[in-house]
Amino acid sequence: MNMLVKAIHNVIILTIVVFLLPACKGKKDQATETDAFYHPANYQEGDTIRFQASQAPALFDWINYHRRSDSGLNIASMPASGVVIHLDPMDTTNFPGFSFPDTMMAWSPDRSRFLDLWSYNHIMDTMQDGSIRITGGGPEQIVALGDLQRGQRHVLMFNGTGQIAESADWLDNQTFVIGMMLLDEATGERTPDIMLFSLKDSMFTDFRYKRAIASDSLPATPGGFFRQWLLKRGLQTE
Repeated sequence: MNMLVKAIHNVIILTIVVFLLPACKGKKDQATETDAFYHPANYQEGDTIRFQASQAPALFDWINYHRRSDSGLNIASMPASGVVIHLDPMDTTNFPGFSFPDTMMAWSPDRSRFLDLWSYNHIMDTMQDGSIRITGGGPEQIVALGDLQRGQRHVLMFNGTGQIAESADWLDNQTFVIGMMLLDEATGERTPDIMLFSLKDSMFTDFRYKRAIASDSLPATPGGFFRQWLLKRGLQTE
């Protein structure tokens, strides 16, 4: 009887191993496939982004907001340019700490790096009741990449009045995506553009909406998304 129980036990273990091996392989393949979605060089001209809203929630909030201006705006309508550009060396400055709230930064999963879209061209005031109010500063914008381990802040991009970065998400500790709005100052038209960056490979590519959004559509200004973004984080704005 003991021999029979032992034989059955061995068969059960073997069956579990047989069923688990394909599952483990599937998870490994899935992880590899997902990693490929994050790599700029893996997108050819005309491809569209292949990650989901749960992986880049701020980006999809940004798209949904601007869809109020153009109902055709979605991930599928923003094809890849097919052009992969290597990042130039970034200017670096040391920083003593944060003046803006933690919640205004986009943090990498391990919280060793952050993206700061707003502190350069906005002002923070602490109100009498302790609440924080963010008001608009100058028209120019610096998108900063912070590195806590080195205590450095890198200038990822400097934007003049012709473009503004409005959303940022980290896909992993080396890869992030930024939602941009390109502004035609002559016509007032706006064109959504998504930029996918890989720090590991020091490169990026972009995905641009197939047409410009008319100047007379609502919301009237790209800054409207920033106001919504602040309110979701419990921060006041003008």
